[in-house]
Amino acid sequence: YIYWDEMEFSKYVTVTITPQGHDYLEDHFEWYEDGEGGYTAELILVCSRNGDHTETVEAEVTREGDVYTATATYGGVTYTDTRSASSGG
Repeated sequence: YIYWDEMEFSKYVTVTITPQGHDYLEDHFEWYEDGEGGYTAELILVCSRNGDHTETVEAEVTREGDVYTATATYGGVTYTDTRSASSGG
């Protein structure tokens, strides 16, 4: 809204603001012991525009020998992480 008193002129301007959405540039996996000698994992995504906004995605964990692989998909992007059975959390 614009208003000039001495000219007795007022004008309304409509502005459309397009939201930028979230831009998940930072990601990491959190690993947890499952209580049965194995592991579960979650993918944690952090928005680069607002670090307080995160998304958590449950990962599918597979095991091949001594190596666990976590796979999670968010927004059409697949993320993976691995850990050995002997490595710390």
